[in-house]
Amino acid sequence: MVIQSRKSVPLLAILLVCLSTVSVSAQRRGKTVDLFNGKDLSGWVTAQGEAVTAGWDVVDGMLKLTGKGGGNIFTDRKYADFDLEFEWKIPVGGNNGVKYRVREYDGAILGIEYQLLDDSAHKFEKSSKQSCGSIYAIKGPSIDKVVKSFDGFNHSRIVVRRNHITHYLNGAVICEQKVGNRDWDERIAQSKFKDRKDFGENKSGLIMLTEHGNETYFRNIRLTPLGRQP
Repeated sequence: MVIQSRKSVPLLAILLVCLSTVSVSAQRRGKTVDLFNGKDLSGWVTAQGEAVTAGWDVVDGMLKLTGKGGGNIFTDRKYADFDLEFEWKIPVGGNNGVKYRVREYDGAILGIEYQLLDDSAHKFEKSSKQSCGSIYAIKGPSIDKVVKSFDGFNHSRIVVRRNHITHYLNGAVICEQKVGNRDWDERIAQSKFKDRKDFGENKSGLIMLTEHGNETYFRNIRLTPLGRQP
């Protein structure tokens, strides 16, 4: 997926919203929270920190990105270490992603990305840094994997513990990486993020559901904080 260049957006607005919505209960270790309640877009905001009013709908208990022009949406608070689970599906040829530890880098809102992709319709090998489940543009899946077609939901999981990140797909660990070590630095130097100083090394950030022009469905988006949160 292509990260498009954008004019600087008021990320401060999001951060102010985050600070205003932090709850003590959500900071407790192991208390799972629903990031999507199946009814509306409570807890999600635009890049300007405003309520989501277009491009994303709730359909039969699912969060639906209607397609091109929907825009990225963000959690209304930051998270540090966490265990995030979600189910998703995209149409044939679909391409999207979930980003985490998102922050602003010189005017661009970026984060580490879990790639969502219909591998069967793309020319990437399953181990590609652009294939489904990869740490996008940084590290590809280390094992063979099964990506369900549009008639079934995939189950993904992202676990972030300090400087260690793990991607799961349909019950299997498919990609692991330490952040901030020599291997990470070398991978970043060979990626499109090479000019983004300290990319991904922040200890907390927002979670972003991206929009790359394709209809996408999400459900059962749940996060378990691992320790105190910002």
